[in-house]
Amino acid sequence: MLHFIAEREIDNRDISQIPHPFIIESLERFKALDTLERNKVIFIHFNHTHPAISLDSNEAKNILDQGFNIARINDVYGL
Repeated sequence: MLHFIAEREIDNRDISQIPHPFIIESLERFKALDTLERNKVIFIHFNHTHPAISLDSNEAKNILDQGFNIARINDVYGL
């Protein structure tokens, strides 16, 4: 899922014209999942300005603390 953290991330485009959810919307949508299912949610395809690309950021820590995952370079996932 391509995700943006908030409208401020894309300050030169109309965010309503970009059909991707904010991470906070996805976290809210998936919060009822049990731990096993949350662990299957992996956020990928981050914009280069996205703060969650740094695992030390508050945004990344928030995602991980809620039981979700963030893809890293060279991760491989079986289907």
